[in-house]
Amino acid sequence: MPHGPVSPDVLRIPTKALLFDCDGVLVDSVAAGERGWAQWAAEHGLDPADVLPAIHGRRSTETARHFLPDRDDAGIAAAVARIDAIETADAVHTRPIPGAAALLAGLGERPWAVVTSATTVLATARLGGAALPLPDVLVSGDTVATGKPAPDCYLAAAARLGLAPAHTTVFEDTAAGIRAARAAGAGHVVGIGKRALDSDADLVVPDLACLAWDGTTLTVRAGALLRGPADPDLLFLPTHLRNVPYVYARDPERTTPGDVSEGANCQVYAYAVLAHFGRRVPPLRSSDLWADETAVTTVTDPRPLDLLLYDAGPLPGRPDGYAAHVAVHLAADRILHLCEEAARPVVWTQADFAARPRYTRLLGAKRAPAD
Repeated sequence: MPHGPVSPDVLRIPTKALLFDCDGVLVDSVAAGERGWAQWAAEHGLDPADVLPAIHGRRSTETARHFLPDRDDAGIAAAVARIDAIETADAVHTRPIPGAAALLAGLGERPWAVVTSATTVLATARLGGAALPLPDVLVSGDTVATGKPAPDCYLAAAARLGLAPAHTTVFEDTAAGIRAARAAGAGHVVGIGKRALDSDADLVVPDLACLAWDGTTLTVRAGALLRGPADPDLLFLPTHLRNVPYVYARDPERTTPGDVSEGANCQVYAYAVLAHFGRRVPPLRSSDLWADETAVTTVTDPRPLDLLLYDAGPLPGRPDGYAAHVAVHLAADRILHLCEEAARPVVWTQADFAARPRYTRLLGAKRAPAD
């Protein structure tokens, strides 16, 4: 659910599940991984300086195939088994990323998963070496057809948790992993460590020590950020609802409900936001929305996720609500909407609306029931 004014001290992200990469996110295995791959490279007649930059965020199978292009499937399998043996033997020295133990210990029965390019055996060994709990859902590199940056692993994790990816938050430290999360449609992506600064993660933190989750809202201590979100006002929205272009023709009569992939007008966008948070509104044009008292009800005390209708005043010969602009009430003096002027979703105040002739009248508010 959206919250009140954005706090300078804490960022809040609504989310129903947490999906963690393993290496570099939950466990500090960089040094161990580089030691193992350096040994593997030497054993295979390769220069470690060439191999090490290519190992992060990808499965060992892809790395082996890249550097051993002349090997057949059996040869690649043997090469992968060798690096797995080297790394698993070293896993006892793995240490947790700061904050990982406390965050995972507090999750209880809340839904979470580990999604890693490592094999199941190696991921399990590293989590054990770091004294971290094993999740009920572990999606590893050897359990998916295509590794990161393909979305397979994150799609699989969300499906096993019984959630749409848009309701999950992913924690990643590599560009490949962040691309995988984006491709899967994850609601939010949190970058971990300096390596994530060059990515399009929504925000970047040094480790997990600045995070807390109560099962519905992830809180991030703002003072710990390495890089903040581009628009804190919209951070409560999943990615697919933050970057929707305004398209006048994408109205309720010509658009599949909830589909904002090719843009939306004000009503379609507002209804998609409500649907994400569990409130369904039929695809009504604004005048029908205002007249309807079955799917929605008129209210005088707007609450978060109520719909607000704005216009320039009565139109002769037209019903109230005709051509009205539809927005979403978030909190006192915070209204989310999509309009031609802004071109993308934006949060305005009542004064912002009143300053524009076409929005001078607040016609009223409508409330849709929760699912």
